[in-house]
This record gives sequence, structure tokens and C-alpha cells, in this order.
Amino acid sequence: MKFLKRTEVKLFFTIFLVYLFFLSDYGGNWMADSIIDSAMAFVDTGSFITDDYIKAPQDNAFFKGHYYSGFAPGASFLVMPLYFIVKPFLNLLPETILGYPQLQMKVIIMNILATILLTIPASALLSVLIYRFLDNFTKDKKYKIFITFFFAFGTILFTYSIGFYRRPIAIFLTFLAFYLLYNIKYKKIKESYKLVFLIGLILGFSIFIEYTMFITVGILSLYFITFMKNKKLILFMLGLIIPIIALMGYHYYVFDNPFTTPYMHRVVEKSQTLISFSDVFRSLVPSLESTYGITLSFHRGLFVYMPILFLSLLGIILFFKNKSQHHFIEISIILLIFLVYLWFNAQYKVWAAGCSFGPRFLIPMLPFLMIPLVYSFKKINKKIIISMGIVSMFINLLPAIYGITGLWRGICGSSNPLKEYLLLIPERGLTNYTLSLIKERLYDLSILDINIITIILLLILTLIIVKIWKHKE
Repeated sequence: MKFLKRTEVKLFFTIFLVYLFFLSDYGGNWMADSIIDSAMAFVDTGSFITDDYIKAPQDNAFFKGHYYSGFAPGASFLVMPLYFIVKPFLNLLPETILGYPQLQMKVIIMNILATILLTIPASALLSVLIYRFLDNFTKDKKYKIFITFFFAFGTILFTYSIGFYRRPIAIFLTFLAFYLLYNIKYKKIKESYKLVFLIGLILGFSIFIEYTMFITVGILSLYFITFMKNKKLILFMLGLIIPIIALMGYHYYVFDNPFTTPYMHRVVEKSQTLISFSDVFRSLVPSLESTYGITLSFHRGLFVYMPILFLSLLGIILFFKNKSQHHFIEISIILLIFLVYLWFNAQYKVWAAGCSFGPRFLIPMLPFLMIPLVYSFKKINKKIIISMGIVSMFINLLPAIYGITGLWRGICGSSNPLKEYLLLIPERGLTNYTLSLIKERLYDLSILDINIITIILLLILTLIIVKIWKHKE
């Protein structure tokens, strides 16, 4: 089939299968559990109250004597149809299985399904979209493939795509909107009222999933205004506002106030959450500690965890140095997204983002930063670029192998997580979350057994991927 020979299809299945192999974090992710509990509660009872579902109050909101999800509701709404479909089968589970109560097993299974059917496809499609978008900046297929793989496996998106996390889904939507807006601007697709409305709807729904996407949405709205000033702007704004009104309606329904978010009612660690806009914007000048912390520190440094991004910034510099007018607006928009997110995170009281791998609050800007890499490829020695890309991929492979917490050792709380991960290599060798979970909770597999199983599975995965890429386009 010609369809299966297309590079985009090969990229999608390669990324999907690698992410699937490293499927992670489905047995104790507080964020995912909070979102899934809300979806299950609504399907089961018609209410967002999760009192009977939560195992612990972490990452949940508490209001008028009841628990609710501690996050924007969009991801829960996406999980609801999945749970509705599989609920009859989940109800067939015994009251206890492998030592877990039925309800907990339901949550674990829903974690796995949501990751496989929502987060992983969103990230794989996002990577393919980057490949397609790069076609507007270079015709060199190798450059585009390298950049796509650097993004998929050489950024912290890797870690946050192999578990059920909401940000990759929201980020896919915003980059899709950017892709569509670009193609409208340069007359590559037919401009229509329906499409403009749909783009607004897509951007609005990204905020419905994750509040902080308002930064990307605001900047892309500005981009839209630079080339579209007629009545289509009204349709764009209408599409954008509808999900935001729905979000406010959810706030009012649950918290009696359209402007109250779940973050304002967090049960624990309240000082470590986004309390209100007034708290977020308490200072226009970020501290040196936080700025260094999210850029160059071994704790959460953007360029330490993803050194390939040095070349992204270099690409921006090379572009402006060249004084090219073509794509001037697009590269300016990308630079603005980078700077605003950097400032937003740096002035944020909890810039370290709790238990994380790298600066997870900065993930929304990552797909945009892949585009300027093209200009580095055109000017810099390719061996340097590929070497930095490989280093980035190695760094971001570590949490895929050992998990965000480093085999439940709390590495994410270390001041130098990368050092702790490196120490795990000679101790544990190759593994993945599932095998480690089996060893930890079910059966004490030896380290040698785990490594042998992992190597065999990796060889099978490699053969499948080689088979995929053998078909010439």
C-alpha cells in the first residue's frame, strides 16, 4: 500500500511503538489518577465528585466537603468515552486482583488505555506535524527526519508521552492550529469560515485541557491578527471563546464561581500549586535562582536536559543575522513563545515543578523550537548537530528506562537527577517501567533476567522498525 510507504506514516508508527515499549507511570501517577477518577465518577454517577474513587488527596481539589479533580476538565472529558466503552468489561474484574481492589485496577487499566489511545497518538501525530511543517523551511528530507526524531526522543516530551499526561494532547492542538494558520497565510490550503472557526475551537479546547496553554493561544491569536483582519477574525474568536465559556461553566458548576479553578482548592501542598493569577504575576522580574534553575542548572535546566535546544537558539540568531524577510513573522512568533514561557516559569514560585524530569512547565514551547533547528543544519557542521541530538536522546532515554522517580527512589526530588540516573545504569542496566513494576510488586525477577528480557524485546522492536522503514516511498 502506498499509504504505508509515506515517511509520515513510518515516523508515526516508529514513534508510537517506541513510546508503547516504554509505557510508564500507570501505577501511581497522582495527576493521571485525579483526571481519570473524575472521568469515572461522572460516567458512573453523573457527578464530578470523586470521594469514592481517590486513594489519596494529592492532586485533588476539595470544596464543600467533597473531592474533585485538581486539574482543568478537558482531559477528563476525553477519558469519559473510553471508560464508557470499557466499563462493562472492567466490571467483570474480581473484587481483588493481584492484591489490588477492583477500583484501583480499573484506574490502572484506564491509565494504560488513556496513554495508548490519547497521549501517545497525540505526541506521535505532533512529531509528524513537525516533519510536515519543516517542509516549508527545507526540502532536505534527512534534516527533517533528524529534527523529528530529536523532538520525539531528545526532549522531555518523551518522558511525558509514555504516561497519561494532558500537556502533550494540548500541545498537539496548539501546534496543529499554528500549522493550519501558516498554511492559510501562505495560501497552501483554502481559507474558509469553517476552518477559521475550527482553529479557534482547537485553541480554546487546548486551554480546556491545560490552563497554561493560554500563553501559546494568546501568541498564536496575535499571529492570526497579523494576516487576517476581516470578519473571519470574529469567527476565530467565537471558536476560541466557546471552550473557555464551557470551562467557566465547569468552574461554576463545581466551585460556584466561574473564575475559580481547581488549583485554588488543592487539598495538600497548596503552596506548590498555581493558586491564582495574582500569585503567578506577583513579580515581573524573575529571580536569578529560578532563571538559572530552568535554563542551565542540573536540577531543571532546559539546556542541560535538552542540549539540542542550544542549536535551536543558534538557529534563531542565524535567521535574524541573515536579515531574511521570509518567515520573519513565524520565527518572531516562535521566539516570543520561548521568551514568554521562560519568563512565566522563571517568575513562578514553584518553577521546579515538584516531582518532575526537567522543566515540565516549558514543554508547550518545545515543538515550536524545533523549527529554527533548520537554520543550524544549514550553517553548522552536521556532526556537531547529530552529536548534540544523540546526547539529548540519551539523557531523555534515562527516565523512560527507570521512570521519573528512578525506580521509585525519589530521584525527581534530587538537586542533580541526571547524576542519580547515571548511577542506576551499572546497577540495573536495561529495563522498562513494566518489568520494574513486576519486580517491585509481583515477582522478584533477577536483574539479569530483566536485562535479557529487555534486550530480546528491544531486538524485536528494532526488527519491526527496520521492516517499517524498508518500504521505499
